[in-house]
Amino acid sequence: MNTNIITAAAFLALAFSPSLASAGQGSEDLAIGVCSDFNEYGPVELIGVNDDGMGDYMVWLEDVDGYLWGCNVSEDGDIYANVPMGLDLLEGEGAGLINVSAGRNPARVVENFCAEIAENDVEVVASVEDGFGDYLVWLDNGDQTFTMCNASLAGELYAFETVAMPLNAPVEVVEEDESVSIGRPTRPTGGEGTTQFG
Repeated sequence: MNTNIITAAAFLALAFSPSLASAGQGSEDLAIGVCSDFNEYGPVELIGVNDDGMGDYMVWLEDVDGYLWGCNVSEDGDIYANVPMGLDLLEGEGAGLINVSAGRNPARVVENFCAEIAENDVEVVASVEDGFGDYLVWLDNGDQTFTMCNASLAGELYAFETVAMPLNAPVEVVEEDESVSIGRPTRPTGGEGTTQFG
């Protein structure tokens, strides 16, 4: 079990407020329930919930093996991202890309970092603290999709996920007229430093 994830999970448990001030408890409970049910690696433990900066929720869960997951969900229960967190996707290479100057707003520094990583022209539309002391940044890709970027002031990139339609939107199957879920991400496998992305 990754000790960094355990430490981060403990920090999150202390850092998050019990609920979002701008939304009702029923919406938050729905968001937590939907994300908990969607995660295939349960039972999961709720670590915290916070505003994602776009009017929805970021639900932080720890799976049965101690991996931390970030689940982005609307108050209606639509899941837009469900990704394992905790490992630096850039494996330390981001430190040279981040520009931390004295007196600069930390959120702006991370926003610029996320925008620089994008392969196309993007516009920063929102950013919030993620509860780890890092930032969740939303980029508008200009094609009706967004990118959810979770990064630190040290140039560590924890998530860089394109977000468009809900992951839990049903897809109609013609033969049976039943619904199936769109594909779900897999958690990291292998030793420390290995992620689903590389």
